[in-house]
Amino acid sequence: MGILKIEQGTEFDFNIKWRLTNCCNFKCSYCARKNKRQNTSDINTDQKIIEGAIGDVARLIVSNNKPTKLSLIGGEVTLLDLPKILSKLFSLTNHLIKKIFIVTNFSREYTYFNNLIDICKDNGTILSLTCSWHNEFISLDTFVDKYNKLNKNSYLQIKFETVCTETNKDKVNKFINVCKDIGVDYSVDADLTNPNVNNLMITSNKTSRCKITKDDGSIVYCNNISELLKNFGDWNTRIIPLKDYYCSLDYTYVYIEQDKHVGYNNTLKTCKYKEPLKSFIIRKEPIICPKGCSLCGNMSVSKNKEDLIK
Repeated sequence: MGILKIEQGTEFDFNIKWRLTNCCNFKCSYCARKNKRQNTSDINTDQKIIEGAIGDVARLIVSNNKPTKLSLIGGEVTLLDLPKILSKLFSLTNHLIKKIFIVTNFSREYTYFNNLIDICKDNGTILSLTCSWHNEFISLDTFVDKYNKLNKNSYLQIKFETVCTETNKDKVNKFINVCKDIGVDYSVDADLTNPNVNNLMITSNKTSRCKITKDDGSIVYCNNISELLKNFGDWNTRIIPLKDYYCSLDYTYVYIEQDKHVGYNNTLKTCKYKEPLKSFIIRKEPIICPKGCSLCGNMSVSKNKEDLIK
């Protein structure tokens, strides 16, 4: 049975994923990006690059003139001065940014996060924090204590996540129970570096990441990308066979690495082509997938172009 369409990022009309840095202050044994990890000494250089790109990101958002979700990813993005970055970006985007999504190892002091919470609230923007617990570097008690000190308000959404490995299975069960006790949504992904990954836990209490419509009209949901790949793709290559499907990349979903746009190139027939963000223009309609994808961004795909037209 085949796939008709996969829907992601449908909460807002426009989604941007912006990779701000590869710097990280943790060195997790199971990190999927360990080969791209930079030293934290590079963070000042990254800060300057990001500040220089703010105007171009704002141009995309304002020219598109649609409610926007902006995902800030790393590395560990809170090593940067995010309050300064967001304050400047908000001043240029006419309240079009409706949600800021951040994944963090939650290692910064709680006052840093409260500053972010206040800045987003003042702009009328939801701050969605996914706080990743890494047992190798921080205790669960310390992690939860920091959560308890956050300024909770209607503009803050928070979720906990962790990674299940061969050695921490018992601690993952405790993590789930703690999340249930304090009423926080949670997800558990598997250690993708482990050859026995199929035996590790993948779970979530909230099924909302991916909506899959099959050819027969039936609908299934996947908690996260790992579950999507496990059920519909190639687990080893992390690719779902989507060649000749229509895709929302560069149309309602844009991926940026610091000051470079990463997307489709007609000549090279690739969706990993990098170009200066200054020269990128949003497409007027969906493109055709050249070979397949891991769907790691907020793009949606469909056999029918009309399903993706906004």
